[in-house]
Amino acid sequence: MKQINMPAGTYYVGDPCLVIKGMPGYQWIEKLWAIFYKLDHKAALLEIDGVKIFIGRTYGGDGVYDGITVDTGTIAVIPVDDILDDERFNFNDFKIRGTRSFTADAPFTITYDGGDFEIGAYLTIKTRF
Repeated sequence: MKQINMPAGTYYVGDPCLVIKGMPGYQWIEKLWAIFYKLDHKAALLEIDGVKIFIGRTYGGDGVYDGITVDTGTIAVIPVDDILDDERFNFNDFKIRGTRSFTADAPFTITYDGGDFEIGAYLTIKTRF
């Protein structure tokens, strides 16, 4: 089990591939995969080119888990307050099907346990069958 403390703010929750745009977004996500897939663990808090991201592997790979659509076998929690106008991302006013967003008024904890995600009191995503 892995627990990560996150600060207050607005967050995107979903597959990271659903919010990248253009060549800058593609280059960012390629760096993410190059770092993440070399790790020995299945979840991590990373910073890729100034963008913080908590990312974890699902237990069942691609699919739809508690309303979250997964195409890369991963679910990300990304603080977005500082990157809403970043050319690498398109959060589409948080209306992307198969994703979620929330605003935390206080710090919270993400708990990752073998493919299951508990994101503070905001969201629980179960990927183990």
